[in-house]
Amino acid sequence: MDVDIALALWTLLLGDKYKHIPTFIEFMNISKPVKVINKDQWSSLLDFIRTVPYDLQDYDSTSSWPVLFDDYANWRVQNMKQ
Repeated sequence: MDVDIALALWTLLLGDKYKHIPTFIEFMNISKPVKVINKDQWSSLLDFIRTVPYDLQDYDSTSSWPVLFDDYANWRVQNMKQ
């Protein structure tokens, strides 16, 4: 799926309900880590934002999340330090 379409859908469907979404979309727009959203990334995002707290306190980079979410978590940690 095209990244811009995925970002628009995530904003529309999830943006008001989950704190991760606006920050995740900011990460996607700034970092541009992928050219397309694959099925695994699309289907895992809802589980990720429901499972991982916004402060990333319990985030485990060795778990089976798509690499895109690891990149997001690393970006968030770097931005929290600044």
